[in-house]
Amino acid sequence: LEKAPPKPAAQKNEAKAPPAAKEEGPTDVVILSDSDFDEKTKEGSWFIKFYAPWCGHCKKLAPTWDKLATTINKADGHKVKIAKVDCTQQKNVCKDKGVRGY
Repeated sequence: LEKAPPKPAAQKNEAKAPPAAKEEGPTDVVILSDSDFDEKTKEGSWFIKFYAPWCGHCKKLAPTWDKLATTINKADGHKVKIAKVDCTQQKNVCKDKGVRGY
């Protein structure tokens, strides 16, 4: 039986490249803030996601939320607006709306 050649040892100075960051592309989701929430949402129908960027469930929902916005906009011509609010940045509107968990 022949022995397989030994695997080369990893060099200590060999650095691995960090994974590429995901870039956020264009989206049909409306981003709402403390300063524009009331003005933008006073008319029409809105479906709003209140989220925290560190929340695992929120991260998992993000691509589905983007797809929903695109699908709804194509189907109904923007009659229902899909939006999101980052509650780590827009604390006032989240507090006013009673958001306490994600």
